[in-house]
Amino acid sequence: MEESFIGHRQAAATAPRHSICRSLLTTWQRQYRNGELGSSRRCLSCL
Repeated sequence: MEESFIGHRQAAATAPRHSICRSLLTTWQRQYRNGELGSSRRCLSCL
């Protein structure tokens, strides 16, 4: 995720490099900034 924040318009270059669409990366960036991305306890309890 941090890769997409480095430099001007880096998300536009990062998304295709990882075979994802730019809009998905933009959504993930917003969630990351808002602290909404990360492991959830629900998923960890499945292990």
